[in-house]
Amino acid sequence: AHDIWVGTFHAFGLEFLRKNHDRFGLRPQFGVADKMAQIAVLEPHIYGLGLTAFNPLGDPLDWLNEVVKTIQRAKDELADVKAFSAAVEASAPETAASALAKQRDVAKLYQCYETKLRADGSLVDMGDLVMLPALALSKDYAKFKASVGRFKHVLVDEYQDVNRASAQLVKALADHADSLWVVGDARQAIYRFRGASMRNIVRFGDDFPKH
Repeated sequence: AHDIWVGTFHAFGLEFLRKNHDRFGLRPQFGVADKMAQIAVLEPHIYGLGLTAFNPLGDPLDWLNEVVKTIQRAKDELADVKAFSAAVEASAPETAASALAKQRDVAKLYQCYETKLRADGSLVDMGDLVMLPALALSKDYAKFKASVGRFKHVLVDEYQDVNRASAQLVKALADHADSLWVVGDARQAIYRFRGASMRNIVRFGDDFPKH
C-alpha cells in the first residue's frame, strides 16, 4: 500500500513541480496563487500595456476577473501565451472588430501575467499545476523519469470530468505505464465550464489504443 500514490490532478502536479522546481525556474517553496493573488499580479501593470478595449482608468476589478478566468481556461486547453496569441490572430479575419480588440487585450494581459508571475519563481497558479507537468512529460518524459517512473498502473476516477490538460497528463503517464484504467459516466459530466468533455469517455479507445 505504501507504493500507491492517491490524489487529485492538481495535487499530483503540485508534488511533481516541487520535486522538479529547478527545471521550471521555481523556488523550492513556491506558492499557488488564488484568484485575488492573480488579479494582484496584473493590476499594477495594466496602465502601460496599451489596452484598447479595456479601460484601465475605471474600476478594473470586474474585467480583470474575467481576464484571469480566460487565462485559466487557456491553460486548461494547454494554450500558453504563444499559442493563445496565435489563435487570436488566426481568428482575426472572421472576428468582429470589438471582439478582436478584447481578445488582443487579453493576449497582452496574458503575456504580462506570465512574465510577472514567473518573475522570481515564487508563484504558480492552478492552471500551471496541470499544464506544466502535462507539457513537460509529453515533451521529455525521460528527463523526469526519477519522479514518475514508478507509476506502472494508472487509475483515474470521474474521467468524464477531465479537461484537455488533464487528459494529456494521463496520456503522458500511461504511455510509459503497464496499464491504464479509467472510471466515468458521460451522463454525469459537470465540469464543462473548465473544459471537461464527454468525448474523453466516448473516444477513450481511440485516444489510448494500447490500453
